[in-house]
Amino acid sequence: MSQYLARRVAALVIVLGVVSVIAFVVTRLVPGDPAGAMLGLEAQEEDIRAMRERLGLDRPLPEQYVRWLGLALRGDLGDSVFIHKPVTQAVTERLEPTVLLMVMAETVALVVGITTGVISAVRRGSWIDQGFMLLTLFAVSVPEFWLGLNLIILFAVQLRWLPSSGYLSLAEGHLATFSHLLMPAVSLGLIHSALIARMTRSAMLEVFGQDYVRTARAKGAPSRLVTFRHALKNAMVPILTVIGLSVAGLLGGATVAETVFAIPGVGQLVVNSVSRRDYPVIQGVLLLAAVVNVVVNLVLDLLYLLVDPRIRYA
Repeated sequence: MSQYLARRVAALVIVLGVVSVIAFVVTRLVPGDPAGAMLGLEAQEEDIRAMRERLGLDRPLPEQYVRWLGLALRGDLGDSVFIHKPVTQAVTERLEPTVLLMVMAETVALVVGITTGVISAVRRGSWIDQGFMLLTLFAVSVPEFWLGLNLIILFAVQLRWLPSSGYLSLAEGHLATFSHLLMPAVSLGLIHSALIARMTRSAMLEVFGQDYVRTARAKGAPSRLVTFRHALKNAMVPILTVIGLSVAGLLGGATVAETVFAIPGVGQLVVNSVSRRDYPVIQGVLLLAAVVNVVVNLVLDLLYLLVDPRIRYA
């Protein structure tokens, strides 16, 4: 086990190194010049050149990358060009709404996805199963922004039950925070629940055909015990894999939801940074997103050991 963890950590370092190169190169491919964007359209060429020198953008790209990577290894992701703050501070200040949104959305996805998947598997071939699978197909096909806008029209404009946009921090009241994040969390969670539901149904149906499940039923075990203790528990490995993909997908989906609902989170920070050519912020957020992804994958590998004792890592 320790050797496996050592190999995974080494692979993690390699992946982050590759991602750092990609993040650095991609930001340089974005059209525009941050120095020119900072100084405006009427800036003189001499002023733009001086600003590029001050920002270090006149140096060769390999030198810029080595300098940025060296600072990143010490925990310094640089300073934002436009908001004049360290990138770590800018991200930390906007982290609360993004993390809460992702947690709420994943909770919705898990509750709706696993519940509908289990019911569809138990009622295979019934109108309930067909209805749930039709809804999951609809959810997979619907764009996140379209669902979010329709939720705003229904619950904020027509019914006036929830605020249409904005965010209030936990310090201003937990209920207010919940009400502002409910619609974006539902719009994100419902879409991600579709894949979880379909995988849960598929994995459960496969387990239902195993001998130990038929034996449990033949012995007269209650259907609820067979469903949850024998079937769902042994179907969790593929379900966990899909949950991991869902968590990774929420990183991108949160950006769309924050834009639609005007939530001042990390996603909004990235969108504004791209439009302003704020290289340090874009690079820093991409690197942090890569860290989250590789950590999630590592945690999933460890969870496999808990749900299926037959799995062994040499």
